[in-house]
Amino acid sequence: MPSIFRSARAGPSATWSFLLLAAIAFALAPGASAYPLMNTTALVDMGNALPGNATGEAPGTLVAGSVKTDSWFFSTTAGVTSGTLTTAVYMESSGTLDFYYQVSNNASSSTSIGRESNTNFDDFLTSVGFRTDGSTLTGAGFVDGTKPPDLSDRNAGVIGFNYSLVVSDKLAPGETSNVMVISTNATMYTSGDAELLDGGSATVLAFQPTGVPEPATMALLGGGLLALAGLRRYRRR
Repeated sequence: MPSIFRSARAGPSATWSFLLLAAIAFALAPGASAYPLMNTTALVDMGNALPGNATGEAPGTLVAGSVKTDSWFFSTTAGVTSGTLTTAVYMESSGTLDFYYQVSNNASSSTSIGRESNTNFDDFLTSVGFRTDGSTLTGAGFVDGTKPPDLSDRNAGVIGFNYSLVVSDKLAPGETSNVMVISTNATMYTSGDAELLDGGSATVLAFQPTGVPEPATMALLGGGLLALAGLRRYRRR
């Protein structure tokens, strides 16, 4: 008999521990368009196609007052590198929020850009992608861009987009990235930070999720715990 069943038969405490872990795992399972992000994952072109959605994902509705375009620069031994970062927040029909980013590297810059990172997404489910149709996103000032990120990564609450699998893949002077997207299960947002890196670094104002995770996630967790409490009372009879 599998070991999982042997441990369950060992006593009520073992059964309780196993079922509690199972309920929490189920409650935190992804829903809607937000998914746990692996430490490193290939990106999906959200402007062209997503699995199960051949026409691409709709951007949702731009949240009023949620657009920022800020200048950035940093200095290295090669000289000064500068550009702009445009960020915005869109609300999906489910009420959850997506965070959009686009990096421009000025033609006068001395170096390319290898990475753009964003904080703080801790405690929220996330999925990532990029859009090639930035010019269709009215109201935020996005353009189509020419450079998609190669990979993304998540370290605690920091989510990064990388252009540096090889040096020639970096966001070169004069280039603008495609629009990068972090889809979340958050329903509220607040001010946050983004960072541009390559030899030097620059911090730019952006947005981040806030509040408690999307209600459906908490409802699943609560339902699982209530079911376990009922099971425990039943076993005591």
